[in-house]
Amino acid sequence: MKIKEALKSECMKIDFKSRTKKDVIREISEIAKASNLLENYSVDDIYKAFMERENLGSTGFGDRIGIPHCRLKNMESFVVGAVIDKEGVDFESMDGSKTNVFFFMIGPDSERSQHIKILSEISKILKEEGAVDKLLDSKTSSELYSNIVSFVHDEIDENLEKEKVLFNVFIQKEEYFEDILEEFSSDVDGSISVVETKNAGDYLNKMPLFSAYWSDTNLTFIRIIIAVAEKSEVKDIISRVDSIVGGLDNDSGVMVVVQDLLYTLGKIDF
Repeated sequence: MKIKEALKSECMKIDFKSRTKKDVIREISEIAKASNLLENYSVDDIYKAFMERENLGSTGFGDRIGIPHCRLKNMESFVVGAVIDKEGVDFESMDGSKTNVFFFMIGPDSERSQHIKILSEISKILKEEGAVDKLLDSKTSSELYSNIVSFVHDEIDENLEKEKVLFNVFIQKEEYFEDILEEFSSDVDGSISVVETKNAGDYLNKMPLFSAYWSDTNLTFIRIIIAVAEKSEVKDIISRVDSIVGGLDNDSGVMVVVQDLLYTLGKIDF
């Protein structure tokens, strides 16, 4: 499921009545009830699920952004909504600043991979240049919905939708790893793994012939992200990875390898 399918126009709001974190979460629970997907759940049920997640750590992630989310038993599908508050709320954010833009998500407790995928898509939207300011400029709930949708990128080539490719992304610079992994977790439907490994230099420096060329201090971080993706997404994913590292051709410490796949069967979870 893509975020555009989960995003509910009836679950948008401009400004909270509430000023405390708990009251804001209760108000979000009331806003979420506008979706018929939650007709079998009470506001208290939703509020309790949100608070259980908040007790694990605040979803006020800083930079004016909050993404409260939770899972409910026997829920059929996902509900994503949004609230902007121009005054800002103390949401116990990681950077201590007030939170102005709230996305919230509620989903089935059995759909962990989809949960992660949609959260990553929300995060990606909010990292778009100018996105937070554009959302805060919304005057009505319908305008807020339209502004969010404007940052959702649809598939480009429907003819390639069912063709698959295998990505291998070799990462030697740790500062890029989380952003690249988040990129794949938003675009790839569960079929993704991370391999922790070593550079060849870790072995070559132990061989007498090559020991002069490497030392322990030369050994670097390396992770390999392996993912099966839609062929139609290749250019878009590579472009965003290129943007994250400031240019793949600029000695970035990141290498992307893409292979056509003849056949795939099955699926793995995150």
